[in-house]
Amino acid sequence: MKTAVIIHGMPEKEDYEKNPEQSKAHWIPWLKEKLEEQKIVVFTPEMPIPYAPVYEQWKDTFERINITDETVLVGHSGGAGFLLRWLTENVIKIPKLILVAPWVDPDHIDREHMTDFFEFDLNSDIQDKVESIIIFISEDDEVPMLRTLEEIEKNIPGASIIRKKDMGHFTVGDGVSEFPELLSEIL
Repeated sequence: MKTAVIIHGMPEKEDYEKNPEQSKAHWIPWLKEKLEEQKIVVFTPEMPIPYAPVYEQWKDTFERINITDETVLVGHSGGAGFLLRWLTENVIKIPKLILVAPWVDPDHIDREHMTDFFEFDLNSDIQDKVESIIIFISEDDEVPMLRTLEEIEKNIPGASIIRKKDMGHFTVGDGVSEFPELLSEIL
């Protein structure tokens, strides 16, 4: 049975306090509904303390889901970075990894809030675990995400990059509450 797991990003503490259900933010609820209409089982776990993430806690939450060779993984921002790290540490084969505005803090600008969350090396071994890697990035996103893309391009050269304009960080604040192109990539 085809499944999809969607991992939300890492909001600022103030944003989290206003909306503690990050799995119901931005385009995630819309995407979940559309995938379920296609009879795809969708998991949108609420990751612990997303504004100050601890990798082992996120890993424990994520690994409660059965990831199979029919599971599509989707991550937004820091959630995409989490999936990249998780894939570097695990032996698995999945059909698709889709990263939306991925972030791995390549310039080490936010280490005080994340301790060791992004302490891993991006490498091309991920390509052996994933049949297709697709990245959505907007040209007007913030510099850390654009720098993350540079690191991914350098270390995982087989990824397909879909460059968008005027979509910022793919959030509701950027006008993105529906994401038909992402839905098409999953289907």
